[in-house]
Amino acid sequence: MRLRQFLCPECGSRNTAVSREQGSVEYTCHDCRLSIIRRSVRKCPTCGSTDLYYEAGLITGQKYHCKHCDYIGPLVYEEDVEERKRN
Repeated sequence: MRLRQFLCPECGSRNTAVSREQGSVEYTCHDCRLSIIRRSVRKCPTCGSTDLYYEAGLITGQKYHCKHCDYIGPLVYEEDVEERKRN
């Protein structure tokens, strides 16, 4: 496994930590205390809502159900979202 160094976009420091969880990555700068969280969000193709849940699978493939417009189908959009916060 190769380790990569990440530069803080705020102060330019290389003193950063990376933690990975299911579906998200968090970068934390130890010098300026900035945390950047990047995660992937699923969106409904009809109304754009993120209020989806997994409906079915197995032989029929993946199907999602939108609580907002009642869409049911396999097509969903994934968008990367970035959130910044100070500790």
